[in-house]
Amino acid sequence: MISSTNPVYGVLSLIVCFFNATTLLLSLGIEFVPVSFIIIYVGAIAVLFVFVLMMLNIKAAELKQNSLMLVPVIVTLGFVF
Repeated sequence: MISSTNPVYGVLSLIVCFFNATTLLLSLGIEFVPVSFIIIYVGAIAVLFVFVLMMLNIKAAELKQNSLMLVPVIVTLGFVF
């Protein structure tokens, strides 16, 4: 989700992460929390992110230029964690 170059793909992978968390909680036998994850987070917040990102009209060249400057920071944080 973090390393995707397209922000729309990042939000879609965020939705997949929420569904993965939901299946993990369902496997523990909890019913209310996974349903609330789906309704609140995927139904409202993630869909809102998708619509806002589609309205921003971000160019791919700007994203690539900004991401190349962050490579040392990403490598350093990856090593620390």
